[in-house]
Amino acid sequence: MTALVAAAEERTGLPLEDFQVRADDDDNQTLLLWYRRLKPTRQNRWRLAPHAQAAGYEAWPSLEEIFPTRIQGVNPNRGITGSVIDVDKKLLADRVAAYIRANCYADATSACPALAVPRANYSPETTWKGLQKLGFDESRLKPYLLFPFDQRWIYYEDRLNLLNRPRETLRVNLDCECFLIAVPEPRKVSEARPLFSRTLLDLHVHDRGSVAIPAVVRIDALTGGRLANMSPEIWAALREAWDKAGGLEAPDAHLCANELIHICLAIMNSPAYRMEHASALGADWARVPIPRNPALARQVSELGRLVAALMDCSTDASSVLPEILGRDKLASIAAIRRSDGHSISADDLRVTISYFGAAPGRFVPSDDVSGELWINNDVYLANVPTTAWRCEPGGYQTIRKWLGYRHVTRLAGRPMTLEEQRWLRNMVLRLTALSALEAQMDELYSAASEDALIFGNEIPSVQAAE
Repeated sequence: MTALVAAAEERTGLPLEDFQVRADDDDNQTLLLWYRRLKPTRQNRWRLAPHAQAAGYEAWPSLEEIFPTRIQGVNPNRGITGSVIDVDKKLLADRVAAYIRANCYADATSACPALAVPRANYSPETTWKGLQKLGFDESRLKPYLLFPFDQRWIYYEDRLNLLNRPRETLRVNLDCECFLIAVPEPRKVSEARPLFSRTLLDLHVHDRGSVAIPAVVRIDALTGGRLANMSPEIWAALREAWDKAGGLEAPDAHLCANELIHICLAIMNSPAYRMEHASALGADWARVPIPRNPALARQVSELGRLVAALMDCSTDASSVLPEILGRDKLASIAAIRRSDGHSISADDLRVTISYFGAAPGRFVPSDDVSGELWINNDVYLANVPTTAWRCEPGGYQTIRKWLGYRHVTRLAGRPMTLEEQRWLRNMVLRLTALSALEAQMDELYSAASEDALIFGNEIPSVQAAE
């Protein structure tokens, strides 16, 4: 029996005291049943499910304990193309205006067939009549993050049920312009990577279901009053450790909440953090080590600001890309070419190679570090780093998904616009820069985990706003 137990302990890497061992009888010890002793706690929500955690992880606060207000992404449920969402702002404006201003409902359905499809809690004709009374409003054309690194436009109307779940709380807090995008209980490790946005965002930025976490929240629409989105317990600890003052309405609190968003971005995008806590990250909200030392906290936050600048599709990253990659390397990455060496015309930008779903696409390795990314049989992007091609922030292989939605069959046969072609290269550069920051992320994660503020069971669990 001892030999069998010792062999099992060596094979599993688990200590003997974590198991109860049974044998069918003294003469037959080949059948052994091991039972892992589970130790449910308040921090893991009393779950009777095995998951490994590195030392100290449960003492760190979870995202839901740090940030009491969490808002689910918008759920339009009206289709991705030809409805209230488009990559082209003018096309979207023309389509929605024609739909709203149509002389009769039959003309409206011709202008926008996607909005004429009945769905749960959505009566197309009733909604159209309501829209006619409100009229077309160009100010409701809003930037919209649909998928990771896929910024589009949405006609955001929250006074009627044009959108299935418009998330009014998200709109009210748009002037925060600082949203951590995370997901509870991610189904794969790459989905545990948070994203960043300053705009409206979709429920399925992460496949699992994205939650927007604002740095500050509006508490009074009339006066503009805002509070830092931190639990009082977290703010009390930070106020003491970082030598800050005031309540959650104070400028210090607002700045600290922004720092926390960026600290989470830097640490949760660290490969070492995700590898060490892979099992725990799939069980609940991520827990994050908040540095006790204010100088270290600022250092981690500054790294997080670089990560945010690379992830923020609504702003220009040209100032940070040379800083991270260097100008010479920057110029050599993802240059668009024709296989025959001729110049590229606008008509050459049709994506005819399928990248959607299980389609293989065509990424041809040139060496161990880069390859050619083909969009059709004649045109490709040269010197695309393999790390960028494989990158999966938010749980998706980002470049593959982006190209999959630009296939000619999804764009009514049209080629990519020059703006889309420029963004494709820019996306490759941003993903390459994120990969280049990973060693620094790992280093600062290690430092933060050794200097983390430790919290007991006093932090309350707070329900999300929506």
